[in-house]
Amino acid sequence: PPSYKYLRVWGCLAKVAIPTPKKIKIGPKTVDCVFIGYAHNSSSYRFLVHESKIEEIHKNTILESRNASFFEHIFP
Repeated sequence: PPSYKYLRVWGCLAKVAIPTPKKIKIGPKTVDCVFIGYAHNSSSYRFLVHESKIEEIHKNTILESRNASFFEHIFP
């Protein structure tokens, strides 16, 4: 039978870990995003950046990552 453990609620809030090259020692470690789907060429999730306090990651850009915490009851 297929596994459903990777299915997530579309449009929910997700805290996505900042990619290593953009991570700073002091400051936020995650970016607030909205889950929008699954990556086409990998097993990653796709996110729309909702709010970012890191100047290299802009609002309304798309991130792909496997390293995220989902809050499936919150819809920003």
